[in-house]
Amino acid sequence: MKFTKTILAATFALGATLTGASAATLNNGGSVCEGPNSLLPLGVTCDATFGDGGQANGPTVDINFSGTGSGIVFGGIRGLDNNRFLDVFGLQGSGEYRLTLSSIRITDSNRNVVSPEAPFDATWILGGLTIGTISNLVTPEVKSLTTVVDLSALTTFSLDASGGATGGNVMEYKLEIAAVPLPASALLLLAGVGGLGAMRRFGRKS
Repeated sequence: MKFTKTILAATFALGATLTGASAATLNNGGSVCEGPNSLLPLGVTCDATFGDGGQANGPTVDINFSGTGSGIVFGGIRGLDNNRFLDVFGLQGSGEYRLTLSSIRITDSNRNVVSPEAPFDATWILGGLTIGTISNLVTPEVKSLTTVVDLSALTTFSLDASGGATGGNVMEYKLEIAAVPLPASALLLLAGVGGLGAMRRFGRKS
């Protein structure tokens, strides 16, 4: 409990610095990278970058999707001196999104994947709420967490991990973001309201 409170306090303190940072834009089907990131498919480049992979908190990622669009954030953060990796930045969009966190791994200075030297736990926090923890990463590429969140207001993303070797090492991960479409009932309601408006205008004309 005390450890969780410490994480949340650190998240809020770091998140408070996000509002003044410049934003990187994630467009429909696009991708943004935090510093150089070896998770990118061969021959693919990011549409935009944010941060340099060496800071504990970064700028905001603005999400501009049309309809049911999607995009990817490729994150990366260098280890701190106390055997810890902490990445924090802001997410903001125009409604509800499905977020999937996966492919968490440790790479060395040559971008080669290394095995953690200690049990490795990565805790995912959104807006101060813990989504879950991916523990003891042996085959991280097959482990993921998914949640649906409203990003209409600026929301702090935090990935707090401990374990592994930190001497020049980098924690990398992939965050997939997909817009959640309005349910059919909501679309019917909007169509109905629009129809009533059209009828009222037609009635006035006649």
